[in-house]
Amino acid sequence: MKKAIVVIVAAVLSVNVGTAWSQQLEWFRAGLRAFYSTGPGDLDGSTVGWGAQAEIPASPNIAIALSLTRLANDEVTLSAWDGQPTSGISITNLAASLVGRVRMTDRLHGYLLGGVNYNFLNLDSNGLGVDIDNKLGYHLGAGVNLEIAPRWEMFGEYRYNFLEGQVTGEDISQEVNLNQAQFTVGINFLF
Repeated sequence: MKKAIVVIVAAVLSVNVGTAWSQQLEWFRAGLRAFYSTGPGDLDGSTVGWGAQAEIPASPNIAIALSLTRLANDEVTLSAWDGQPTSGISITNLAASLVGRVRMTDRLHGYLLGGVNYNFLNLDSNGLGVDIDNKLGYHLGAGVNLEIAPRWEMFGEYRYNFLEGQVTGEDISQEVNLNQAQFTVGINFLF
């Protein structure tokens, strides 16, 4: 009889803990992401990338997120480069965001985000030795998180990165628009 009571109490507690867990927005999140990026600016071509993120709650519905993403494509060219040959670009993006979350159902919530990003850029110019002067940009986005198990969630996100600058090289100086639209999917672990 005592064993049956212990089992029933344990079952009730585990259901209550699981329910309480699914109703919380205040968890530290860390995860991995993959994204498809298309450049509506001067980038001709699209590419896929990868990244990681961590989110620290500041209140029940507000968090601060840090993310690191990397995209590289040897076949992307820069259309604004005045006919000079380019054969690829890579961008590593370190971003800090303010995230606002809203619970939609027990397992689904949406969010809006905005913040700043510092970009490490490498433009392969076939030996022209180019540099991009502005590496600081900003971003806006929105997404949804779906709880798939206690402490695990999947997410989908749209993020628009704004980045413009001056590209300089041998005998050339050109304003470029490196804005990107990113469509992201990923998974988070909740601590």
